[in-house]
Amino acid sequence: MRLRMRSSSSNLRAAAAVLVALTAPSAFAQQVSGKVTADGSQPIPGAIVKVQAKGGVQTVVSNTADDGSFSFTGIKTDQALLSVEKNGQLLFRSIVSTKTGVPLTINLQKPFQLADWHPADMTADPAQGVLVVDRTGGVSRIRGDTQGPHQDVLFRIPSSYAVSSLAADGGIVVVTTNSAIGCTLFRFTVASGTTDQKVLSPGNTCSGIALLGASMNVVFSKQREVRHWDDWNSSGRVLAGLGSGAALGALIFDRQGSRLLAADTDGHVYAVPLAGGKTAQLTSGAGWIGSLAAGPNHILMASGKKILMISRADNRGENPPSVLQSLTGGTIAGIAFDAAGNFWYADYDHGEVTGPLILK
Repeated sequence: MRLRMRSSSSNLRAAAAVLVALTAPSAFAQQVSGKVTADGSQPIPGAIVKVQAKGGVQTVVSNTADDGSFSFTGIKTDQALLSVEKNGQLLFRSIVSTKTGVPLTINLQKPFQLADWHPADMTADPAQGVLVVDRTGGVSRIRGDTQGPHQDVLFRIPSSYAVSSLAADGGIVVVTTNSAIGCTLFRFTVASGTTDQKVLSPGNTCSGIALLGASMNVVFSKQREVRHWDDWNSSGRVLAGLGSGAALGALIFDRQGSRLLAADTDGHVYAVPLAGGKTAQLTSGAGWIGSLAAGPNHILMASGKKILMISRADNRGENPPSVLQSLTGGTIAGIAFDAAGNFWYADYDHGEVTGPLILK
C-alpha cells in the first residue's frame, strides 16, 4: 500500500518534530535560532515562534522569514520553552537550550494519507504506539520519523468478518467483529506474531472494546450492555446494563478516571465503574459518537465530521482547541491519545491519519 502526503504548508496539523544540529556551537550564549520546515525541505514562512524563559521571566515572539528561519538573542535563562504556531494551530513545543548557540531544524511531519484505504477505528498503547484497523480488516501500526510516514501491517481479519472496534494493552491487540456466527473477538500477540479468535456471543452484535491487562470489556450494541471477561479463557458476565435507548457503540478505558466510558448513537456518554455499580451519564445531544478519547483535562468525542469536547471537572461542553477546528472534512473514524499525551485522529473518507497534535 502506497503512502501519499499532502503538499500544502498552510494547513499543517501535525506536531511531530526532530531537532537536528546544523553547525558547531558558537561563542554566543542565551540565544535561540533555527529553521522551520515541512518534511525537511519545504520552508514554513510566517509561523509564530514564541520563546518563554524558564520561570516566566521573559517572553519574546517573532515570525519565521520566507526561508522559515527565526532568531532570538538575549534570552535570560539557560533553557526556554519554544513553540511554533501557524494559522492558529500549535505545531511544535519543546524545551530548548539557549547556551549552545546551535541552530535548530524543526521538521514538521504532514498527515499520513494512504491511497485506497479507509480507517475504521483507532487506538493507542504505550507499548505498541498508534494502531488503526481499516475497513478491509487490516490492523496497522502508524508511525513517522525523519524519513517520512510508515505503515506496518500487523495482521489481517478474514474478509467474512465485519470489523467493529480496536483496543490494545501491552503486547496484545484485539478487534471485535461481527458475522453470521455472531460477535467474534480476534487477538494478536505481538511477541509471537500469532492470531487467535473467540466467539463471545453467538447471534449477538458487539462493537466497542476496552482492555485492562488480561481483562476484556465489550459493548453489546442492541442489548445496551457492557460485558466483562477476566481473561481470554473465562466466561463473560454483564458489568453494566444501560437501560433502553439507542444502540451502544464506542468504549474506552479512562485510565485517569479508573473507569470505562461508553457512548451510544444518540450522543450520550456514560461512565461505567470497573467494579460495577451505578453508571453516570456525562453528556447528551452530541450526535452519533463513533469514537472516544480521554485526555488529562477533557473527554473528546468523534461525532460525524467534528471532534467535540467536555471538561473532566464538570462534564460541560467546551470549544475544541484551534488545531481541531479545521479538520480534513471527512468522517472521523477514530481518536486517541498516545503515550506522550499527544492527540491523533483518523479520517475515514480521506484515508488520513493526523498526529501527533499538542492540544492546548
